[in-house]
Formats: sequence, C-alpha cells, structure tokens
Amino acid sequence: MAHSSLHVVEWVRQGLDIPILIKFGSYAPRVHPQYEGRVSLVRITALRLEGLHLDDQGSYECRILLLNEPT
Repeated sequence: MAHSSLHVVEWVRQGLDIPILIKFGSYAPRVHPQYEGRVSLVRITALRLEGLHLDDQGSYECRILLLNEPT
C-alpha cells in the first residue's frame, strides 16, 4: 500500500483570526472571504496573492502539519 504524505498547508496572516488559506490533501483549498479569488498555492506550499490591496501588507506565515508522521 503506497503512503502519500497526508498534510495540511495553512497560511495565516498576523491580525486575522482565521487562516487566509487552508489546503488539506487533494481537497479544494478553503479561502478567507477577504482573499476569495485572489490567493492560490503554487508548488504545494508557496502562496500566490494577486490583486493586491493596501491592507494586504503585513506578516504572513506558512504552517505545514504532517498528519501521518510516525509518533
């Protein structure tokens, strides 16, 4: 049985209480309403943000959670 690494990619922005993008496995990403239609992932983890607004400036952080790592 082949194991693909099951992981969650989460992009958070300082000052926002929910992540701007969450990607779980092969499911479509969940995107913060403020970023709808403007954010996407490139090469699994890189965040692409288009149609920049002045209030997009700030600190962004990528978190990767591995779900099937041996304990």
